[in-house]
Amino acid sequence: CLLKALETYGAEISKEQLLRAYDEAHNTQYLFTLHTYLLENRNAVRAAAALYIHKSTFFFRMGKIAELLAEDIMRNSARLFDYELSFHLLGHLKAVPKEWETKEESI
Repeated sequence: CLLKALETYGAEISKEQLLRAYDEAHNTQYLFTLHTYLLENRNAVRAAAALYIHKSTFFFRMGKIAELLAEDIMRNSARLFDYELSFHLLGHLKAVPKEWETKEESI
């Protein structure tokens, strides 16, 4: 069942890997920003607060993420769900960095 889900959401996982590689090469935090946005139930103000950044900075980052992924994921709730599921799968497979785990996930 997990392998079938991985096949279905492989494209999103690949895009997340693209963001991870970009972050490492350019010392940015776009993948973590996207992950935090999803953890904060897609609430931009709460995500900005959780990241300790101004909401303008948050929206700038989300714009860069959209540019890198070639899609405006903030305007497409179905695509956001795909990313949420792929983060869950990556977390289940321990591909998400440990510092990103929520308290519930690490119990």
